[in-house]
Amino acid sequence: MESTKRWFMSKTVWGIVLTAVVAVADMIGVQVTTDMPDWLVQALELLGLVIAMVGRFIATKKIA
Repeated sequence: MESTKRWFMSKTVWGIVLTAVVAVADMIGVQVTTDMPDWLVQALELLGLVIAMVGRFIATKKIA
């Protein structure tokens, strides 16, 4: 990993941000819609984790 990229270009960072936002919103009771099922919240959290993991494994540049 010789070259660098800005933090906002990182899939790992965006996966972590998605997971954190959904988890915190769920903890404090924020609902996007009144009928949002729990499985959808959990699926979004899982999606964020998958994006972060895949981003880390395929990364070719360091974050600057």
